[in-house]
Amino acid sequence: MVAGWVALAEQSATLPHAIVEASGGLPRGANWLSYARCHDDIGWGAVIGDLAGIDPDPVARLKTAARFLEGGDGSWARGAPFQSDGSVLHGSNGTMASLAGLEAATDDEAREMAFRRIALLNALSIASGGLATTYMGDEAGLLNDTSYLDDPERAHEGRWLHRPDMDWSALDGPAARRISGDLATLRAARIASGGAGSPVAIATGVPALLGIGCGNDRVFLNFSDASVAVDGLDGLRDRVSGKACSDTLTIEPWGVIWAGPAG
Repeated sequence: MVAGWVALAEQSATLPHAIVEASGGLPRGANWLSYARCHDDIGWGAVIGDLAGIDPDPVARLKTAARFLEGGDGSWARGAPFQSDGSVLHGSNGTMASLAGLEAATDDEAREMAFRRIALLNALSIASGGLATTYMGDEAGLLNDTSYLDDPERAHEGRWLHRPDMDWSALDGPAARRISGDLATLRAARIASGGAGSPVAIATGVPALLGIGCGNDRVFLNFSDASVAVDGLDGLRDRVSGKACSDTLTIEPWGVIWAGPAG
């Protein structure tokens, strides 16, 4: 979870690639539990050790990512620091949709980019080989809920920002239809791939592009707001779009290509 949000904030797949590469095998009969968001804060300290192997100052790097997801530096994200004024590295709160830019979006293009970022993080979770789960409300695109501040019994606990009462009517809304549709497509791709157990890191040569081997398939995730190209996919089919892949394929900003056997 943490690595995915760092990658979004940095527009770089360096950290998730390092974690996938080092994930190793699994004990017999065991599996991963993966998710893009949960009921808790994004605990930045969880990846300090992973970042230390690729950056001499992992704390400073994570502070920058946290500041971005908390709305700083002209960000599209709308999170909030957890148990901190933001000056120290601790955690960040926010629903998946708000952190991915849906709350701040004011036009169709911005909303489209937010939906792509949500699908991108869900793809990371689903392609990582474990049991991928979805936190209630994320499938409907629920936004941050600040009403907890008016409740004396909850106002001290900032994580209520992303623990809203479930709005069941939202399941019929356009955000839910888009997000749930993307989830269904990604889960169908995972089933078709035969992927389970440990993911395999694929070198891409592009800092923003994460490559993961999932079963018989190759999954490419573009963690940037610019299009990137990936080679060597001729004869495969993208399970997300349903289209045949060419030898050199362009992946749109925040896009996902799930390339599997055409047959």
